[in-house]
Amino acid sequence: MNTEINTEGMVNNSNQTRIKEKYKGDQLVSIQTFQNGILNGYSEEHNCFGKEVMNYKNGKLNGDYITYNKRNQLRLRGGFEMDKRIGNWMYYTYGTYLTSIESYNEKYIVYTKLKKDSKKNETIVKSMEFYFEDNFSVESISQIEIQKKVNEITSLCTNTQ
Repeated sequence: MNTEINTEGMVNNSNQTRIKEKYKGDQLVSIQTFQNGILNGYSEEHNCFGKEVMNYKNGKLNGDYITYNKRNQLRLRGGFEMDKRIGNWMYYTYGTYLTSIESYNEKYIVYTKLKKDSKKNETIVKSMEFYFEDNFSVESISQIEIQKKVNEITSLCTNTQ
């Protein structure tokens, strides 16, 4: 029998912080932190693909966002600022092999595909694509800015081996 069980506990009475846990049978489905009835703080969701770990601030995704596969190996590491993706989102296979990076800023998104060079035992950039926000175009960023982004992503590849 797969019954759902919900538990709730008060952590701090002064700011009305509550932790809610949800189980299906004996399997944890989710942990959520609420403050004054709004998602605020640590949250964890379990599904058939693995686990998502995220943080909320006033009901919006804010802070680290990490996913793991069923074997608890890292799949994705990124971040949010008030429900908007920010910084570098790094995608992994088998928890250690970096396969791609999405890099977000206010002007554009850079999607980088990576390739493992087994002869040199290093990760190299296979391709890099820039996607621009509505009000920006390729002319709105300088070659220097593009080269800085290429250097940053190349550095990330080197530092994650």
